[in-house]
Amino acid sequence: MLGWGTMCFMPFIHNLQSMYLATHNVHIPLGAALIIAALGLTCIYINYDADEMRLRVRRAHPKILTIWGSPAEIILAKYRTSDGQERTSVLLASGYNGVSRHFHYLRMHLPPLLLSLSVVAVASSADSVSQNGRWC
Repeated sequence: MLGWGTMCFMPFIHNLQSMYLATHNVHIPLGAALIIAALGLTCIYINYDADEMRLRVRRAHPKILTIWGSPAEIILAKYRTSDGQERTSVLLASGYNGVSRHFHYLRMHLPPLLLSLSVVAVASSADSVSQNGRWC
C-alpha cells in the first residue's frame, strides 16, 4: 500500500493544483505570489539544512557537534538485520528534529499546501467569477 501511495497517489494529488492553475486564466497578486514563493524557498532551505544537520552529526559520531548553540542530542538505536547482525544507527534528537518528532512531514507537505493556497487565492478573488456568477 505504501508503494502505491508513493508511486501513484501522491504524484497525482500533488499535481492537481498545478493542473488547475495551468488550465485557468489566473491572476495572483504580486504580494501573494511573493509570499508563496518565499515560503516555498524557505521549505527547500529547511529541508536541505535539516538533512545536512543530520548527516554532519552522523559523520562526526562519536564526537558531539554543536547544533543551534548547544550540544547535539543523539539517540543510538540498535537493531538487528534479517541476517542476524546487530547494527547501530545514530539518530539526531535536536535541531529541527528536536522541534517535532516527525518534522520531515512538515517540509514534505508544506509545498503542496502552498500551491493549494495559490489556487484558493485565485478561486476566491473577484476576477475568478464571470459576469453570470459562475466560476471560470
